[in-house]
Amino acid sequence: MSESEVERTQELSELRRRLVGSQTRKLVLEGIPGSGKTTLASQYARAFADEYPGGIEYCTGTGEPDRVLKTKADNLPRLLVFDGLDEVWPGREWALGHLEDAAKHDPKLHVLIVSRPIPETGKYDRLQIGPMSDDRIAEIIRRQAGLQGLPPTELISLAGGNALLASLLGGLAQTYASTAEMIESLSSFSQSGLVDTSGRPVNTKTRSGRTFITDVREINDQILRVVSRDPEIVFQLEPRRFEELSAEMFERLGYNVTLTPAQKDGGKDLIIAKRDDLGTMLSFVECKRYAPDRPVGVGVVRALSGVVELGRATSGIVLTTSRFTTGAEMLREELEYRMSLKDFSDFKQLLQKCLN
Repeated sequence: MSESEVERTQELSELRRRLVGSQTRKLVLEGIPGSGKTTLASQYARAFADEYPGGIEYCTGTGEPDRVLKTKADNLPRLLVFDGLDEVWPGREWALGHLEDAAKHDPKLHVLIVSRPIPETGKYDRLQIGPMSDDRIAEIIRRQAGLQGLPPTELISLAGGNALLASLLGGLAQTYASTAEMIESLSSFSQSGLVDTSGRPVNTKTRSGRTFITDVREINDQILRVVSRDPEIVFQLEPRRFEELSAEMFERLGYNVTLTPAQKDGGKDLIIAKRDDLGTMLSFVECKRYAPDRPVGVGVVRALSGVVELGRATSGIVLTTSRFTTGAEMLREELEYRMSLKDFSDFKQLLQKCLN
């Protein structure tokens, strides 16, 4: 059983009550990273497809909502699942404005917005989902790992109610001789493993300690290998986790890597440097964890180009789990030695190279 196979009956019923059985036509499905928001939204769309004879549309942080949100002529109830509001480009307020207008002019349109908690959704009707119960987490791990009995309580605790992490742990368990060996290997998950400049352990209870830990790479060798075996799993990762994974990948490729803060990153997610006989190459990397049907546009490339020039870097790299638009590729050709575009195929090759 994977995360997608765990049906959250209570939450599904509440979603239906809010969207079908009331006057609410816009609802935010809100939860922390890894809580299964996207999976739950997909389950709702499948379970109650008959409630929307006008059709169901699904978009992920799209930059072209006008194309998706055109009013249908059949005047039948329909559903739009808008996933990833917290990462939408060029902005959340911008996207919410389009969604508001669409619902206002189309009385048959229901909108299910998927997002982690953000201030912009404060005025909306929200359904918050919390961590999964231990029995559901246990079942995900058991099925993924192919265990006959329940997994050890230490492994369940390690998942911390996070459905995505439980799925990863279950798949990872297949590579170990025993779950005891796996738990011992993954003990770093429960400890920061970080020290300050004096060699003392970082205090995770202090504000400075928490900030420091947030800005340090968290993806270890075991998780890298899970993703290398099943690259499609990156589409389930939160954008910040994809940045951390990319930082670890470049580090293993021989670069000195700085992971910029999650907020106010100055237009770049990573700063990577490599020294050779000819000098030091400094590159700014922008990481875009996009769905396969959402290409990276020319605006992202143009913005990074400006940051590269301002920061006097050697070059810029846009790394994505998707692909690039024709406009983005054309701009790259104009900036031939200053800009590099790496799509999902390139990402998978880099991932394999760093593990060999």
